[in-house]
Amino acid sequence: MQINTYTKLCSEHFLPDCLVKTKTGITKLKQGAVPTVFAWSSFRPERRSVVRTASNVSTDHGVSVLSEETPPPHPDHEYAALPPSLQDQLEEARKTIADQETLIAELQQQLFGVSNFQSDDKQISFYTGFPDYATFKAVFMALQPTAENMVEAGIS
Repeated sequence: MQINTYTKLCSEHFLPDCLVKTKTGITKLKQGAVPTVFAWSSFRPERRSVVRTASNVSTDHGVSVLSEETPPPHPDHEYAALPPSLQDQLEEARKTIADQETLIAELQQQLFGVSNFQSDDKQISFYTGFPDYATFKAVFMALQPTAENMVEAGIS
């Protein structure tokens, strides 16, 4: 996470003595307050010392370099959670795509169209006034070339 002037942190990450309540009841930070309360750390006022062990010393071109083991952030909040692995993201994306395809198929079945009731002469008659689908289709096909060339009156 890149920290800049717009970065925000909630008051739960500050010790109570870092906060002050105004007369109107608004909680504000004291000047110079530092966030120290996180699930993955504990507040230590004194400076931590680094202890050299085989697990935290590595060599870089023959020079000893200390590496401090930092525990992964604990999900105090959403922004502190570690991102899912690429494999997990891919699986989630595939699941979402499958769900969306199922939804699209269901919605397409619900669309109102003559194909939904072309095998039901009663429905064709009710919606179109024609006795059956064959008659409806014949009239539609006969009118289609003329309808494509028609221009709606009054639109310029």
